[in-house]
Amino acid sequence: MNKVELFEFIRKDYFIHKKSIRKIAKERSIHRRLVRQAIANAVPPARAVVNRKCTILTPTIKCIIEKIVLDDQKAPRKQRHTCKRVFERLVDEHEFKGSLSSVAHYFGKVRKESGSNTKVFIPQYHAPGDEAEVDWYEAQVDFPEDDGESINLFV
Repeated sequence: MNKVELFEFIRKDYFIHKKSIRKIAKERSIHRRLVRQAIANAVPPARAVVNRKCTILTPTIKCIIEKIVLDDQKAPRKQRHTCKRVFERLVDEHEFKGSLSSVAHYFGKVRKESGSNTKVFIPQYHAPGDEAEVDWYEAQVDFPEDDGESINLFV
């Protein structure tokens, strides 16, 4: 049950069935504060999204990550760095004290901006009747010849 449905049931219990806040909270196994929120407003409050700034990634660390991503664009696909490998290199070579998640977040952002993960789609066009593919099928085809006879062919 999502929160909108829960708020609807709470409001129905309170306004139509005249149940108390405490009784609704006990029956639904929720906090009384949530019951009061539902009574006050039919729409649940939006969740607050907190955008925290990454303070552990210094400009030099960011520059190193960007350089690794640029170098990886020239390397074969199997030899490119993963975010975990970039993190390990930062810890080993530059004594980085941050976490893998902060490196992974910035690494993904740089990779996306650099366009190294872009996929190319080339539409193919086939004129009707030019190509056919048949797997495990038996068909009889009649090819008329120039002299009026037809050839039977079993595929």
